[in-house]
Amino acid sequence: MNPKSTASDLTRPVADFDVANDLPGSDAVSAYQRDGVVCLRNAHNARWLALIEQGIGSALAGQSEGLDIVRKPDGSGRFSFSSQAW
Repeated sequence: MNPKSTASDLTRPVADFDVANDLPGSDAVSAYQRDGVVCLRNAHNARWLALIEQGIGSALAGQSEGLDIVRKPDGSGRFSFSSQAW
């Protein structure tokens, strides 16, 4: 990320790249170096995402040791927290 970036620089759109058929190219790398963030579309296939969704579902169902489930008071959402996740 450019160390001279300011908050006003953050108003431009995030550069996005479709990487379904190839690794990110030099244009994506340049955008990341310039902006500090890029969107890599289709980086994971449906099979991989299904596996991740299954793991998240299991964790939220209470099958993950040492995981805290935090729920919003109005019931509109929840997220998990674990300081031992990595």
